[in-house]
Amino acid sequence: MKKLFPALFLFVILLSLFSFPAQAANVYDKENLLSASEKQLLEKRIQDIAATYHFDVVIVTVDSLNGKSAMEYADDYYDENGFGFGPNHDGLLFLLAMDSRDYWTSTSGYGIKAFTDYGIRYISDNVVGLLSEGEYYRAFDKYLDYVDMFLAEAATGTPFDIEHTVKTSNYYLIRVSLTVAISAAIAFLVVGIMKSKMKTANKQRYALNYVKEGSFQVTSDKDLFLYTTTTRQKVESSSSSGGSSTHSSSSGNSHGGGGGKF
Repeated sequence: MKKLFPALFLFVILLSLFSFPAQAANVYDKENLLSASEKQLLEKRIQDIAATYHFDVVIVTVDSLNGKSAMEYADDYYDENGFGFGPNHDGLLFLLAMDSRDYWTSTSGYGIKAFTDYGIRYISDNVVGLLSEGEYYRAFDKYLDYVDMFLAEAATGTPFDIEHTVKTSNYYLIRVSLTVAISAAIAFLVVGIMKSKMKTANKQRYALNYVKEGSFQVTSDKDLFLYTTTTRQKVESSSSSGGSSTHSSSSGNSHGGGGGKF
């Protein structure tokens, strides 16, 4: 019996190690660009996004693409590791390849709808500067900010796209300032012209003094149409270039995406 308990204890330990794998991670930092604490913070943010939107987000850093394009590597990594929620594998993967300085976003399922070509370009343009500066944690953290924002907008039924672009607070401030400035300039110009034409006019105390004697004579009368009403209706165009362009991965799954160099 004395030998039975240690053997049973060892069996339980081995069982816990091999029969119940740890919870799958979503940050695969093969290039060690992140500290352990930074990786945990990103994992927590990804878990929150998954809990809110049932949407999988994966971050991958690698040394080499092993002969593949960034698009092929990202698509295959996503498919071969079984990422994504539901039957359509809803989610996206953000890939960095350090040797070629490539980055790529691969979308799948609902990700293709929520992250249009415009959306992927917008997010990339706002994080690529941090990647170029080597601020990898800040870049990934900011990337997740945009993922959260774009998913929230897509949940309203109208994802960000070329006809529904992201509007920042600076955009509204600049637009209001320009409107006020242009209106003031036009008003100043018009009043100035009117004033210049009135140099010979003198202010009169009584309204009757403004009427030239004998100038008001009624010689005929007629009916005139002074106003008309025009109704306009927008005609929707079928030639919009918005939305997401898609392609098939080597496993035959449909993906959207986009990327470039950092």
